[in-house]
Amino acid sequence: MLAAFESVVNSFRESLSFENLKSLIGTVLVIALIIVISALVMRIVNSRLTAYLLREDKRYMSERRAKTLVPLLKSIVRYLVYLIAGLTILSKLGVPIGSLLAAAGIGGVAIGFGAQSLVRDVITGFFILFEDQFAVGDHVSLSGVSGTVEEMTLRVTKIRDFGGQLHIVPNGQINQVTNHMGSRMRVLFEITVPIDVDGKKVEEILCNLFKKFAKEHSEVQEGPSLLGVSRVDHTGVSYQLIAKTDPGQQWAVERELRGAVWKELIAHGIYPAVPQQELRTSDFRKFD
Repeated sequence: MLAAFESVVNSFRESLSFENLKSLIGTVLVIALIIVISALVMRIVNSRLTAYLLREDKRYMSERRAKTLVPLLKSIVRYLVYLIAGLTILSKLGVPIGSLLAAAGIGGVAIGFGAQSLVRDVITGFFILFEDQFAVGDHVSLSGVSGTVEEMTLRVTKIRDFGGQLHIVPNGQINQVTNHMGSRMRVLFEITVPIDVDGKKVEEILCNLFKKFAKEHSEVQEGPSLLGVSRVDHTGVSYQLIAKTDPGQQWAVERELRGAVWKELIAHGIYPAVPQQELRTSDFRKFD
């Protein structure tokens, strides 16, 4: 027992020889240098990507497209740097990289059968980006969620709804997309005035208002204009209004336009129509 202990102590002393200690310090310094260089490479590449894709003086793509690609390319660069740095560090530690990569290839085939959903997410994400179905900043509806796209990767899409909640949707679950950010978004709504109001007066008031509204709102691309009478019933006469706005501005324009229309009509003595009921009674005494 004592002999075995002395053998272990002697082996430990031999491992602490000057040559081994020098080799160990050199390996640690090389690993530290690899980590520092990797951090610098990621910082430089990320800053250059941001400066190149988001520069305003000369842009090779739309701003929405650039804001979508910047975080995606940054994540790709990060993973590549991590992979190269990790393999380099393992080689410095004496790990056989060739056999490790071969084992990883065989294991990857086995893992692939159990990670089909991950593969589907990545493939779907690639086609979403390639086809430019939506981009960061767009307001979309997909997979039962509506909101503004905050971030896109090859695997997931992050959407912030109007309540402030962040929804992370795997790309493989996106079957149908409704993008509310077309080149021109439509504002369409009705107003209903009492049936006894002069229609020409209503049209004149609205036309004058529309000219003033269009001058004060640069986000309005077309209109506002009056399409005409959409329906007439016991409630009153309904007029349909339409306008075309910049992407993402349709809701704000609709709210402001509704308020401006009724403010102007009320100023001219025209109030919203209310449902009316007519009550008829009969004198049953004449049947006696």
